[in-house]
Amino acid sequence: MSSRRKDTEDSIRAVVTSAQKGRCALCELTHPLHLHHIVPRHRGGSDGAENRVLLCTNHHDLADSGVISPEMLRYYKRLAPSGVVVLPADQTYIYEWTADRIVGDLLSRYDPTLMRLAQELLPRLQRAADPRYRRVCLELIFGIVYASMHEEEPCVRRLETLERKARKMVSDLGPEGGRYQQLITHYLGVVYHNVGEYRAAKEAFERAVATSDEIVPRTSALDADKELASVSMTATEHLSGFSKRSLDHLRSVIAELPDQSGPFANTYCFAQIKLAEHMLVRGTFDRALQILKDASKFETATAEVLPIYRVILVKDLARTHVLMGDRDQGRLLFVRAMALAEAFEFRDQQRKIKEVATGLGIDVLNSNQTNNRL
Repeated sequence: MSSRRKDTEDSIRAVVTSAQKGRCALCELTHPLHLHHIVPRHRGGSDGAENRVLLCTNHHDLADSGVISPEMLRYYKRLAPSGVVVLPADQTYIYEWTADRIVGDLLSRYDPTLMRLAQELLPRLQRAADPRYRRVCLELIFGIVYASMHEEEPCVRRLETLERKARKMVSDLGPEGGRYQQLITHYLGVVYHNVGEYRAAKEAFERAVATSDEIVPRTSALDADKELASVSMTATEHLSGFSKRSLDHLRSVIAELPDQSGPFANTYCFAQIKLAEHMLVRGTFDRALQILKDASKFETATAEVLPIYRVILVKDLARTHVLMGDRDQGRLLFVRAMALAEAFEFRDQQRKIKEVATGLGIDVLNSNQTNNRL
């Protein structure tokens, strides 16, 4: 390499290193790092900084082999690093960490671009990863199904195909496989619920609960997810006409929860939301308001719940305040709920918030008042 070309390459490396804070774009290791061409030169890619990305040795290999696509590299190059990650020396772990990173991002916000990239990555991982690492593909399927909850028009039939694929993968994985099956089936049930297929939703929740009972050994997280699936099934029963049974079950779940934070925070918050919705249907607005206020008072629990439940909690608080005659407070809360939904890119919730607010004569789109506490 000529001295001039080396100087140019060093300059480009310095620019990319500064932009990525000296870390691999995908796993954020700090060394050793390779300056990779996102689009290979033999395919017309340039040598400029815009077409270069820092990758650790393992992710460089995945990119060279085509498992990680150029578009995925561009996506993660744009994201700010969040912290140094220490990976084991075993190179096979890189498949697992890659799926962990993507699924973590899918759970934290809805991003249609990442959703599409995850769906494109799944078949490549299935072909590339050793059969012993089925967990990687199961985790990615879970992330895709979970993120589909926030699509305005989810492709239910495609998700059903993914669930069938998951069922074929779990047989040799023991309790770990069952755990992923439970989560995938549960959130497929949520998607069914969201699109109004209540019978299919109830059946999916029942399968999720049954799967939980088959998994040993048990953990608090597993018990919490079982209760969450059970509450989801109860909510679907309520819409299917079994209102009294649903109400009694919600009350018993809340009473029996061992804690209101940690792994049980999601179950507690969601059960309280559904209990309040029962009260709203019955016209007991003051009781609904008290339930929702109590749910939001547990700061630790509220901080630990999934973002989707925080959005729904604030939305229901807003609706209840308006129904109680406090339109100003209701408007503030609707705006806060919309801001949260926008921050997490929950398009389905943005639409629902607008529909509920509009039905109550509240225009959330023309208000500049925001409050992001919750």
